[in-house]
Amino acid sequence: MENKTQANSEADVRRVLTEISVAYLEVLSGLRRPEQLARWVSDKFYTELTHRSRRESMSRQLTGLTARPTLQLVSSNSFPTASGGAQMVSLVRIAGRIVAVSLVAARLHGRLRVTEIDVVRPS
Repeated sequence: MENKTQANSEADVRRVLTEISVAYLEVLSGLRRPEQLARWVSDKFYTELTHRSRRESMSRQLTGLTARPTLQLVSSNSFPTASGGAQMVSLVRIAGRIVAVSLVAARLHGRLRVTEIDVVRPS
């Protein structure tokens, strides 16, 4: 029974982290507001996300790129960490290109909180 519960828990973690990785790209693309991720990220990361979101928004205004891109999850894989957290890598198609989203989540007070996200874009 314990293994089944652990498997369900890992599936839940993977689902949540996958949704967060896509939502992060949506925030940067202007499709979502950063506040929608506030409960899932650390305070420090939320501050960085808010600033990055503003910079991306200003960049879109300056370049005139106001079209909203379509995002599609291609694949994702999560890995538990020794401290009870998780790491995940997701491949997401955005505007016809595939980007990799790598995130690290730690357990704080019994909840997963994303502490780091990196986006690898093709050059």
